[in-house]
Amino acid sequence: MDAVHGRLMIGVVGLGRMGSPITEALCTAFSVGVFDAEPERKGAVTGTRWYPTLPALASAVDVLITVPPGPRELSACMAEALPALAPGGRSLVPALG
Repeated sequence: MDAVHGRLMIGVVGLGRMGSPITEALCTAFSVGVFDAEPERKGAVTGTRWYPTLPALASAVDVLITVPPGPRELSACMAEALPALAPGGRSLVPALG
């Protein structure tokens, strides 16, 4: 939970062609943290909190949504994120970008 706003904290990994619109929609109802392997995407979606590493994001959120471009990236993402998930945290992969 976002301690400041008392809302569910959602994390989104990947701010590409699918991740950015998903993140924008989530920002209307949730506190959203983001991470992308390409640091130049920091600030791509206003109203989000940037996390410098995937484990930092995974450990801070209630739900982690991963939107990688392909299966290889998904595998690497999950290998890094799952061990770091906060207790009771959940992971969701809506689709590959």
